[in-house]
Amino acid sequence: MYDGIYAGTYVGDDSSYDQGYWVAVITADPSTSFFLTWSMFAYNDGGHLSYMGETAGKTGHFYSLSVMNVSTIDAYIDSYNGFTVTGTWVNDSESGEFSGGQVDACTYSGALEGTFGGDDEGEWSMTIGTDCHIDGTMFPDVGGSYSFTGACHPDGYMAAMGSDASGTFIVAGQFSSATYVSGSWAAETGESGAFATRTSGGGLDEEGGGGGCFILGLIDG
Repeated sequence: MYDGIYAGTYVGDDSSYDQGYWVAVITADPSTSFFLTWSMFAYNDGGHLSYMGETAGKTGHFYSLSVMNVSTIDAYIDSYNGFTVTGTWVNDSESGEFSGGQVDACTYSGALEGTFGGDDEGEWSMTIGTDCHIDGTMFPDVGGSYSFTGACHPDGYMAAMGSDASGTFIVAGQFSSATYVSGSWAAETGESGAFATRTSGGGLDEEGGGGGCFILGLIDG
């Protein structure tokens, strides 16, 4: 009953720095369910959700361990109050809270494509559904293709997660218009870079860049 797309914001010990946006995709299969984050300050992060059951009062309880920074995410969804979300995150050195709710409508939808650079280079494409769900593919110049899936945030952010031959990678960015998104990608191997919608010049636009992480302090920890 909790299947759907959710979004909100998070904050940490240092509210002037440890803050950002999150999106979650919940399906009946935990292996295709995600909790993903985006921040202005550092790297993106996320992990698969595990369904833990339903507590008293029709409240769904979900749990996740992030891939990049090993943060434990503990989330509750209250189906009695419009599927609102509250939860906490914690790691070895920091902790915080997050809140949000189920996404009812999507600001951006349609097909986009562009390029990515950094430790790896290539092209990407993605389709955003009217429900804010993202399906996309990375096409490295060295060959091969790697799919990713995620969701859009109502405030104009997106985050997605996929797997390549070496492990998990996260893609997170911000829309400046319905046809332009830019941000960063990071892999479990430590590789990272930027991505952006293709411009008339064929490369990364100067607007490209940005990034995201669950908590910057998690990187240092």
